Amino acid sequence: MEYPTKIGDWMQICILGSGAFGDVMLWTNKTTEESVAIKKCKFQTASALSDKQKERWHKEVDFMKSINHLNIIKFKSLPHDLETILLKYNPTRLPLLSMEYCTKGNLRRYMLNEPIRLCGLPESDVRAVLRDISSGLSYLHSNKITHRDIKPENIVLQHCDNRKTNIVYKIIDLGYAKELQDTVVSFVGTLHYLAPEIFRNKPYDHTVDYWSMGLLVFEIICGLLPFLPELNPFERYEKIRDKGPDDICIYMQYSGALANSSEIKKENFITSCLKQNIETWLKRVLQFDPSKRCFSSLDIFEYLHFILDKRIIKVFSVYKLEFYSYEINDGTLLGTLKDWISRDIKIPKKDLLVLFKNEPMFCHDDDAILHELVTEDTVFVFKKGALISDSISFTVPKLVQQVLQISVSFQLRHVRNLFRQALFFIYSEKLAVEMLHTGFELYVKYLGVIVERVGQEQKIAHLKLAALLRHIESITNNKICDVELNDNKEAIECLVHLKRVLSSLERSKNKYIEFLKESSILTRLWAEVLDLQEDLEDCFRVCLISEQYSKISSKNFLEMKNNETSKEMLNRIAKVISDTIKLKTKFIHKNEKLKNCGRDFGILSAFGEELINWIQDYVIHIDHLSSVFEQTYLRYRQLVEKENTKIENCCDLEEGNCLIEENKDIRFKFEDILSKSVLAHKNYIKDCLGPLG
Repeated sequence: MEYPTKIGDWMQICILGSGAFGDVMLWTNKTTEESVAIKKCKFQTASALSDKQKERWHKEVDFMKSINHLNIIKFKSLPHDLETILLKYNPTRLPLLSMEYCTKGNLRRYMLNEPIRLCGLPESDVRAVLRDISSGLSYLHSNKITHRDIKPENIVLQHCDNRKTNIVYKIIDLGYAKELQDTVVSFVGTLHYLAPEIFRNKPYDHTVDYWSMGLLVFEIICGLLPFLPELNPFERYEKIRDKGPDDICIYMQYSGALANSSEIKKENFITSCLKQNIETWLKRVLQFDPSKRCFSSLDIFEYLHFILDKRIIKVFSVYKLEFYSYEINDGTLLGTLKDWISRDIKIPKKDLLVLFKNEPMFCHDDDAILHELVTEDTVFVFKKGALISDSISFTVPKLVQQVLQISVSFQLRHVRNLFRQALFFIYSEKLAVEMLHTGFELYVKYLGVIVERVGQEQKIAHLKLAALLRHIESITNNKICDVELNDNKEAIECLVHLKRVLSSLERSKNKYIEFLKESSILTRLWAEVLDLQEDLEDCFRVCLISEQYSKISSKNFLEMKNNETSKEMLNRIAKVISDTIKLKTKFIHKNEKLKNCGRDFGILSAFGEELINWIQDYVIHIDHLSSVFEQTYLRYRQLVEKENTKIENCCDLEEGNCLIEENKDIRFKFEDILSKSVLAHKNYIKDCLGPLG
């Protein structure tokens, strides 16, 4: 009896998967566009199945009907007409299992979708998988059910509008699931992901899911299983049995010797902070002894969520072209982050410039709360006065270095691992240049903010000074000295003080006029930076590391060409690597414009920042001077007119004298700025900009 592919408006689209006992088929309603995944037994007679297999099938259907969790595939009732006809073509008479259809396939297919995923998934995906699958497993365990077959093929991806990645991960295939109180030992699950106690045919409990989850976590982070995936399951079991309690990885070296490791492989896309925390978690769940797969205070999944709830901020050092990461909380200060960065990249804190991609503001107080400033997880840090270091080097994996030595013989069994390392190396170099480009654009934007801010502050200062001068002229009417004071000693003191204030103000006005003239240098420096920006944009366009990445990341790169030898294939990998190194060397180490860029940016930013600070101090001083002048003048008029009342809160002469000294300090400070930030670079300005007008 031929199985139907069309029933009313319903059509069988394809087979989604096939297991030992059943096939899962996708049916779609052409009118409503509703879809459903239907699992049916693949055998043609009931007698082909044992009673235990039939029981397992019924249990899976019952499990699915009783379970309701976001991260476990949902049972979906079939329309009566569709179910009735399908049951007629079901010779085993086992119930159909109808489920929601997850449109984005399974995790295995997702991991194989792009070659770069041989090195693992991005951190955002890793976090989502960990959170979702641990939540689903925790729910199963709380309902006395263990899955026993956690693997990428049994995790599907469903569209979700409420998530940044638009994906939610769900556990499927509860065919091997069992109630935890069932003590019957059975050899079930996929051999690659089996916990040792199942492999040994020993009694087991829910901790077998911890082991499988640990293997899954390692695989999605690194792109491969942790324990010798090239060996057959029985050989692998022997090596796992002998591993140390902290070993989370066993791999074969180039020489053929085996090595154990307590660390995740270097080729991954997660931050160092998350990596360290996950390694701690993996050391627990990958214990050979199941009784040791636990933490003292939290259960395994609670501890995993504790890790995932930590906020990690990524820092890209433009100067070193390196990533760093730090755990922060609601009270972490910007100054604390700078302390950490200074410690790690060996640059004094005062020489650091931290910019936020979402908001390249002029400056932030070190006491600012970090989480209030950062809306994205990556911040950029620069060394003032330099864009990138002259000592930038290449971190070429050892296996890749050996391939670059063409005379070295190489076994084909290492090709996949070699390809992973070469792919990751070239991707990392491409990413470094892309991040440098982003950092460069951010720095230019920051310089533009400085130039704009100088103009804004200058206008404020100009208006303040002009208003003060008009005010002084209006109240004195140039007749301060036209009064006979005779022996009015206090009035004479006020008059002398007023003259000193006016004299100080005149000097301040002259200094401000000088400032207006000298600050025009900033505008000319900004024009030079914009010209340099255009030149460097051309340099970024011709840095073709992305083309090398496109070559090695093509899906057919590892396929051997016609009549190609293994040596020729290795030479192809070596050529892409060496071409990448040549391109980066030319771009980073032989690019004079890039080297000079940091110096030019440093001059403009240092000069601009000091000008802004000087203008702000000057405006505050003008406000103080205005207040002291007005109150002193009013007191003077009272004394002349022989009034006995005192002005409330009138400033004494000593405070006025202090402000006069402050005026002198501000003038000297401006001269010091010119000396340090401009005159010290006189030759540079002369060469680049010509004589100052």
